[in-house]
Amino acid sequence: MPRETVEASEMRPARFTARTRLTLVTSGLILAMGTAMVVLISIMIRYLPSYNFGTVSATRINTDVQASLVPAPGATLNPATVTAPAPAGVAVAIGEVSSPEDLFRAALVIGITALVLLGALGIFLSYVMAGRILRPLRDLDRAASRAAAGELSHRLAPTGARDEFTGLATTFDTMLERLEQTFAAHERFAANASHELRTPLGTTALLLDVARDGNVDPETAELLNKLAVTNTRNLTIVDALLDLATIGANPPGHEKTDLADITTQVLAEQAEAAATRGIDVRSDLGSAPLRADTVLLSRLTDNLVRNAIRHGDSGGWLSVSTKTLPDGSARLRVENTGEALAPEQITRLTEPFFRVRARLADPAAPARGATTSATGRGTDTHGLGLALVDAIVSAHHGTLHLEAGSAGGLCVTVTLPDGSTSP
Repeated sequence: MPRETVEASEMRPARFTARTRLTLVTSGLILAMGTAMVVLISIMIRYLPSYNFGTVSATRINTDVQASLVPAPGATLNPATVTAPAPAGVAVAIGEVSSPEDLFRAALVIGITALVLLGALGIFLSYVMAGRILRPLRDLDRAASRAAAGELSHRLAPTGARDEFTGLATTFDTMLERLEQTFAAHERFAANASHELRTPLGTTALLLDVARDGNVDPETAELLNKLAVTNTRNLTIVDALLDLATIGANPPGHEKTDLADITTQVLAEQAEAAATRGIDVRSDLGSAPLRADTVLLSRLTDNLVRNAIRHGDSGGWLSVSTKTLPDGSARLRVENTGEALAPEQITRLTEPFFRVRARLADPAAPARGATTSATGRGTDTHGLGLALVDAIVSAHHGTLHLEAGSAGGLCVTVTLPDGSTSP
């Protein structure tokens, strides 16, 4: 995912999940309709037309219950006495409703109680049903996250009757299939082209070596040397392209290793290059165990350290650190001093063949055969170093973060998940 998209999503205000919102809307409608019903019934009962309400009293006489219907004040109804048998030892109580107010209060209590119980049941059922309705969207979200991490082989494969969600899932699967085919075709082309180009370049290198070993005049020898340098640079580009295609086509290994050990070895190999440019190397290498492809991690670390030395200021410093994060992820951070980079340049550093030096180099510096700029930084690069780093990080489902350094230059942070556990 582009960094601009991630930052924009982080700036959006937080809100409830779709399931919670759907539950609230459905439950709100249920409660609103129930409340309206209770209010209407209460109003109807409260303003009933005039009825004659009698007083019912219950008196236990031995095993009989004598109920006397006493007419309301002003009524003309004659008293009546009803006697009914009841089980021995059981008292019978009959509630009194003697006025419209009593009926109103009883209906209101019963209505509110029913509303609370039915509302709670409605909220529960709404939450369950919302979860079932939104389940295809959760599956789609997981599939999209896996696709964003580079895993295009996953399919939703929806089943059941066709509706809006199954149609969306089918369309998403079709998109993933076409993307996978397109990327596979590009990777095959890059691999085949790199392989085909490497053979003639290797032959050219051999012929140039043979020619330089012969008796040639100084001018021809200088020309052969320049041709050899150019051919070597082309071979490096072809090898980098081949590596880039191979990383995307083959899954990485999962050997037990430690990022600190790999970084220690890389720093030892690059110590002479750093000393030549007067760069002070500062290292803080904490243990960072993980399961990963050791060869690819060595390539990743070597590219980061080599680029930091080549593009950093002569006489500056290089800081390298490794550690295990609280969640078990392994982290590598490489920072150097150098000229400040614009944000739009930083976002493009992982693009293949993108060179910042083409914009920052001194115009008076030689256009061909140059290895350093007027500021002492290396310019003999092919623009694939960070592209390879990005591909290696993506193959391990990690994250790569680029930002401006604290003293100019660049700060690169690589985080590889599950650094202390096997996948």
